[in-house]
Amino acid sequence: MTVEISLTLSEELYQRARRLARRRQQDVTAAITDYLEQHLPADEPGAQPTPPDNLPDAAVAREKAAYRKLHAQLWQQYPGHYVALHNGQLVDHDSDKHALLARIQAQFPDQFVLVRRVEATPEREYRFPSTRFIERVP
Repeated sequence: MTVEISLTLSEELYQRARRLARRRQQDVTAAITDYLEQHLPADEPGAQPTPPDNLPDAAVAREKAAYRKLHAQLWQQYPGHYVALHNGQLVDHDSDKHALLARIQAQFPDQFVLVRRVEATPEREYRFPSTRFIERVP
């Protein structure tokens, strides 16, 4: 049995999934499904899930939350531009991503700064129709 779901992924995470799929010579849906099958713990009594190595740290979570909170204002003022958030505040913006990144790297070396392109919605939604069928053999 399969279940079709809809996931909302950041652009960065989607691109990582695409690269994984390309390396494995699979479509994105199959690559994500296989990855989850390999890394999610089995539902065994008493099994404790192992936390992933790449859990977002507090700074990343804070900046993402700030972006979602400020999104409506950012969309009004800077649609299509790239914005930089640090400590929950907008610190810079530019239509040229590379120019913005250069300034951010000079101003905030060794610190996390979220840089995102302001689009109509805070997160892109990607739909992956499931093409995988599982047959059970008695």
